Amino acid sequence: MLSRLYSVTLEGIDGILCEVEVDVSRGGFEKPVIVGLPDTAV
Repeated sequence: MLSRLYSVTLEGIDGILCEVEVDVSRGGFEKPVIVGLPDTAV
């Protein structure tokens, strides 16, 4: 099952809306998997 949430990332001083999708069907969060291009702070 996919869960979708919305978050904000910063580009300079501007906030940009981003969409995050997470697969929660395996019965828990075993380990984080980052897909795409994360920010350097991650």
